[in-house]
Amino acid sequence: MQIGNTLIITDPKAELLRDCGYSLKKKGYTIKVLNLDEKKNSNHYNPFVYVKEVTFDEVLGISNNNQIQEDDVMTLINTLILNTKSETIQNTSGDPFWEKAEIIYLQSLFYYTIRHYDKRHQNFTTVLELVRLSNPDSSGVSALDKLFENWAKQEPEAIRC
Repeated sequence: MQIGNTLIITDPKAELLRDCGYSLKKKGYTIKVLNLDEKKNSNHYNPFVYVKEVTFDEVLGISNNNQIQEDDVMTLINTLILNTKSETIQNTSGDPFWEKAEIIYLQSLFYYTIRHYDKRHQNFTTVLELVRLSNPDSSGVSALDKLFENWAKQEPEAIRC
């Protein structure tokens, strides 16, 4: 996949890096690694820096309103899902419900992160903290539910079905 001038190659088993990394580096390529299994071997790549917000100016009649580029968010989510699928776990029902639910869940977490955190905290660590807030309490309501309820009150136009 190419984003701007950056070429992104997925290598879930680290075979390409192991077999070709040194040669590519010798040819002048810059290699950055996102390693979710062994984080100490990761360059701490943050794909959120590539998600753009478009500012509409007053000529359009909308002032101070930033719109998140949905294509950027969806590219990030689709790449993440595509490269984290388990080879041993298969969806035998053929029903895309769970994959679509996963996409919507991630999309909501990513949008919340982008809209409510400064650039320094727009990263997977924040997304994982939000995931941890998803566990419901004894009444069936999670801390994440409460965050989203407040967001809906503050920005009713931000969340649309």
